[in-house]
Amino acid sequence: MENSIDIQEEISLKLNLNSQNLLRIASKWSRFLGIIGFIGSGFIALMAFSMGTIMSALDSATGSMIGLAPSLLLTITYLVIGGVYFVLSYFLFQFGNKAKEAVENKDEMVLEKSILNLKQFFMINGIIIIVYFGLIVLMFLAAIAFGIGSML
Repeated sequence: MENSIDIQEEISLKLNLNSQNLLRIASKWSRFLGIIGFIGSGFIALMAFSMGTIMSALDSATGSMIGLAPSLLLTITYLVIGGVYFVLSYFLFQFGNKAKEAVENKDEMVLEKSILNLKQFFMINGIIIIVYFGLIVLMFLAAIAFGIGSML
């Protein structure tokens, strides 16, 4: 019986000065967009907690009694959207910080962590887009079903 030993060869990736400069610029933009995302998610959370007041003002202005359930549903929806937006902004901001640190210190481990944050950012964005398109297809099918049902 042969003993096979898997030897993993470490591939070294060198970044030239132009690549380092591009990574430094990308880190600045991703940190900026991360900060803007934090601010935006804060506004979304503020809007979530304002839903009760807004819905009660609409109730009194229109004279209808919508109730607590729709405003609670809107509050929860806004909080989830704000939370997801915050997490996305966090990963983008972390990529920017770690990419900047990796270029400044020429540290491959920190560069790997920054790329991991970028991967998480794109993975979550991809999942959101898949869910969004799935919901669009479901709404389209429901609209067709209700349209056909109303014709009968």
